[in-house]
Order: sequence, then C-alpha cells, then structure tokens
Amino acid sequence: MSRVWVEGGEIRVHHEPGTRRHPVLHPGPYVRLWVNDEPVVDTRAIFPGDEVRVEVGQEEQPVEVQHRVTPDGMHCFLSLKGGRSGRLRLMDQPPAQELTLVAVPDRSVPRSGPSVKDLVTYLQEEAGVRVPIDQDALQRLVAGLEEELEVAAGTPPGESEDGRVEYLVPFSVERVEVTDEMTDAVDYLDLQRIPTVTAGTTLALISAGRRGTPGSDVHGQVVEAREPHQPVLRPGPGTRMVDDGRAVVATQAGRPAVQGDLLMVLPTYTVQGDVDVESGHVRFDGDVVVLGSVNEGTKVVAGGRVTVAGSASGATVRGRLGVRVSGGVVGSTLAAGGLAATARALVAEINPMLLALERLLASVHYLKQQPAYQSGRSRRPPDGVLIKRMVEMKFRDLPGLVEQFHGRSEAFDEVDVGLEDVAALLHKLLVAPGPMLLQEIDPLEEAIQQLRVAAYRLEADAATSADITVQHVQNAKLHASGRITIRKGSIFNSEVLAGTGITVHRGVVRGGSLQVFRGEISLDEVGSPSGTRTCLEVVEGGSVQARLLHPNVVVEIAGRRFVADTLLRQVRFTTTQDGELKQGVFRTPPPE
Repeated sequence: MSRVWVEGGEIRVHHEPGTRRHPVLHPGPYVRLWVNDEPVVDTRAIFPGDEVRVEVGQEEQPVEVQHRVTPDGMHCFLSLKGGRSGRLRLMDQPPAQELTLVAVPDRSVPRSGPSVKDLVTYLQEEAGVRVPIDQDALQRLVAGLEEELEVAAGTPPGESEDGRVEYLVPFSVERVEVTDEMTDAVDYLDLQRIPTVTAGTTLALISAGRRGTPGSDVHGQVVEAREPHQPVLRPGPGTRMVDDGRAVVATQAGRPAVQGDLLMVLPTYTVQGDVDVESGHVRFDGDVVVLGSVNEGTKVVAGGRVTVAGSASGATVRGRLGVRVSGGVVGSTLAAGGLAATARALVAEINPMLLALERLLASVHYLKQQPAYQSGRSRRPPDGVLIKRMVEMKFRDLPGLVEQFHGRSEAFDEVDVGLEDVAALLHKLLVAPGPMLLQEIDPLEEAIQQLRVAAYRLEADAATSADITVQHVQNAKLHASGRITIRKGSIFNSEVLAGTGITVHRGVVRGGSLQVFRGEISLDEVGSPSGTRTCLEVVEGGSVQARLLHPNVVVEIAGRRFVADTLLRQVRFTTTQDGELKQGVFRTPPPE
C-alpha cells in the first residue's frame, strides 16, 4: 500500500508498485496545497509523477498572561501563551495512506511579548506577590520553552509534632515461636500467651504535641503551623491516670485492653468463637468466656470462672471459681475450684509421702553429724549415696509413692499449685538412678519444701466452694469443690464428684458414679429398668433422694450401703444419729 508522511516539514510520498490504492492528502487550516500547480481545496489522491507543493500561512497569536495562586497561598504559577508573530510550520506525521496536513506554531521563532522585567511588575502589582520571584522561570517562559511554571513560593510553616501514646504492655495474644533449641516435647496447642498485668503496672505514657514555627504565603501573610493532634486516653475499668495525666497504671490484675481512647484492665478474657486446634489452649488468670464451644483435645484453664456458650467435647475445662457450660459435656473433664474438687484425696496421698520425705531428710542429716562421717573427710560419700542407702534400709515404699504421684501429675492443674513440677522433680531425685546423681542434698530439700507449700495450698483449696453448671453429661469427668447442677439434661456413664451437692432437675443418671463429700444428691431418675449399675455416695454426711430409683443402684452414705433390688419412687436416704442408713419419702419440687 502506498504511503504519505511529513518529515522535517517536508511531504514525503511512497508509491507501492502495482498498487491500486494511492495516498490521499487533505489540506488543513492555514495550509495551502498544490498538486501539479493546481490548488487542492478538499481532497486529492497523489499519483506517481505528481508534483506536490505546500505553503503554510500565518496566524495571529496575541500574548496572554495569566497567574494562578494555589488555595493555600503558598505557590504562584504564571502562564504565557501566544506572542509568536503568527508564524506556523507543517507538523511532522508518520506514514499513512490518508493524511490531513496540520499547521502548528513554529517555536523556533522567539516569542514576542513582555520581558522578564514586565512579568515581575505584573506579578507584584496584579498577583500581589511579596516574596522573591524565580527569574529563571520567567526567562524560560519568555523564551517559549514552557507554557506554565511556578514563579514564586511562600515559606511553609514548621512541621507540628503530634502528641503520642506509648503503650508499654502488649494487648494482643502472642504466639510462642517453636525453635530447634527447644529440647522438651512441644504441645503445639499450648503456644499462645494471653497478656496479663498486675496491679500497679504502668500501661501507657502520654506525651503532649508541639506546634511548628509559623511560615508565610506568596502574599507575605503569616501562615500558622497546623494545630498538633493531642492524644486522648481515658482510664477505664481497672486503670487510673497518674503523673498529671502523663501515665496510666493498672489498679487491678487482669488482661490489658484498649478500645478507641479507652484503656482498661479486664478480669475477663473472651474467646469470640470456638476453642479448637486453630486457637490452641486458653490459659488466663481471671475469668474466661468462650462464645463458641471447647473442642477435641483443647484446654481452657482459668484462675476465675469459665463460661462456655456452646458445648465441651473431648476437652478439659478448669475454673478455680466455677465452670458453666450452656450445652452438653461429652468425653471431657471439667473441674471447678482448681484442685479443690480432689484436694482431700490429694492431701491424703501427699501427707504420707511428705512425712516419709521429711523423715528421710532428717535421717540423712543425722548420719552426716555422726563422728564416723565427720572423721572420714577424704572418704565421705556424696549425699546421693546416703539417700539411696536410707531409702533401701528404712523407706522402701517411698520410690513407689513418688512413682504413683508422678504418674498422676498430668491431671494436676499446674496453674494452681505447681504440683506437676514438684512431681517431676521428686521423680528425678528419688526414682533410680536419681539418688546416685546427687552430690548435695539441697535439691531434695528444695523439692520437699515445694511439696510442703503445695500441701498447704491444697488444704486451702479444700475449703473453696466453686460450682459447675452444665446442660448434659456423657462419658465425662466433673469435679467441683461446691455444687454440680445439671439443668435440663442427663448424666450417662460419667464420674461426677462434688464437695457440697449434686442436682439433676429433669433427666436420667445412668451408669458411672456420683459422689458428694458432704451434702445432698438430688436426682430425677437413677439407673435403668435393665439394672445398669449406678453408684451414689455421700462421703461424710448428707442425703440422697430421687423421684425414680431403679434396681442395682448403689446408695452409700458415711460408709453405710444400700443396693436397690426393686424400683423405688420418691425415695430419700439419710442416716440416723446412730449412723444407720434410713430410707424415707420426699416430695418432688414443682416444675421450674
């Protein structure tokens, strides 16, 4: 295809041999076109051998001067258009089959119009500029190198420094990073750390803002620096402002939280959904609220109360001050009162072991005071050897007690009394080859002291009353130092242990065992028509009552036992002053 183009202000034509399409030209404004000396008004095809001539006219271009000041008054722009005596040139264009010839201003011709001095006067009188003017920019405008340039600028004010709040404690749950240096087995569900603070902890520091120095605009007017942002931090629950409002401290222990400008220390940690493998275990010193469920393999351990809006399935839930699950409990372990629910049993197990350990310690000290030991200074055996000898001679049962205690340590609540650590330490020191590794007796003395402190704490826990309230229980363990209440469901094949009472309002207790240390067991229906073995026990004193009690249900109060062989209705068991088991009738309370 043939082509026509403009290069260097000249028309170039290429005719493709044999083509039937020839290039076409259109004269545009200010362009006169001749082909073979004949003027072309509209359109003309160019054939081989045609002589093409073009002439570009002139256009009057009066000088137009305009200024523009930005809304903030800090920048002044000047534009200068026209003023080239109307000279035009043919604009270069790439090859095309059809082309319109266009005339553009010839910028190679110096612009005629105002001088730099004239423009300075214009800016000062017309635009009101009172700051130094950029002479170089004016020169470029006059030369026609630019259409618009910034010609004056004000002095900006100094930058204001905003006030700020420096938080000294974390607010979000942190996740522990697993590294190759960790030698112990890693529980990947126990890697999150919920931030907690104690009373008196400084939570945040507040610094006031500072205003920058003033500036001026292009008109010479003063421009003030922006008003600095002053931080606002309000003390919320559990916090107080001190140091003339420059710091916020915690007034109670709990989880620090910030909401907008409100800083708080909350005694409650809320899990927005489920506790599962994604969230990991939840351990918190205060109350814990779970808005979802506690799922398989996870733990919720709280120093306060635990409230679960959903259910607990294959999980562990412990709350020192109580546990409440709105849904059912299946294959889970619930404990209220820390270790208080099993404190008496643990104290009964720990006290004989503690007594044996203290006697072992006294025996070793006695041996070391004997003249034979004191005189053989160069041949004195390590303390571990003495401990091993005394265990073999006088305390043969002690390693077995320690082994049994250590075997149960996984069920201990390490948040409460640290029994798990104590059990591990005693097992390391006293179970073979532990004693032989000891050079000094100090580690054993420290372990015994820790066990003694734990025993004191357990005695206190035994007096703590914390309740459990759930909807339904199946194949689970429930231990509470206070009462256990099943609101509208049943208990199937579960171990239920309470300090002061167990109540099932409307449901069946079938299989497993229910035990109360001192108080009342009040049930709706117990056992099954097929004789499912179900045990009800009050350890010291109290009563057992049920609306229906099926055969093969065992009732035991203060060591006195009764096994039902027929279906009993509205039955109540108590003990007489002589300690004998007494069977009577009770009235079912009206429906709630």
